[in-house]
Amino acid sequence: MRMYFFVMYNLSGIQKGIQAGHAALEYVLKYPDNVTREFIRDHKTFIVLDGGTSGTMLDRMSELEDLRIDYAEFREPDLNNSVSAIAFLVDAADYEDEDVYGVNPVKQYIKQFRLASN
Repeated sequence: MRMYFFVMYNLSGIQKGIQAGHAALEYVLKYPDNVTREFIRDHKTFIVLDGGTSGTMLDRMSELEDLRIDYAEFREPDLNNSVSAIAFLVDAADYEDEDVYGVNPVKQYIKQFRLASN
């Protein structure tokens, strides 16, 4: 299991990490279930991706909804309450190469984005 994050591209490296941390905490508050606990106990892998601008961060949320992926966003008060980070958990089966139909839509979606950089 992995926790992925989309963060705004124009933040500094340390800000991207901090905003991802805020979104992770929002995720735990929003989904205090056994899957979240299992991730915290056994996995702890974070992958931070470039989510683009404040406008495209809203697109990321819609895309996750279309894929039926639970997510939590963090809105930064110092950035006019823009969505600065989005957290979502992906089970190992969802980032494998193929599903029973030969294509894994979650993996295909995630592959579109590059890692966040400084």
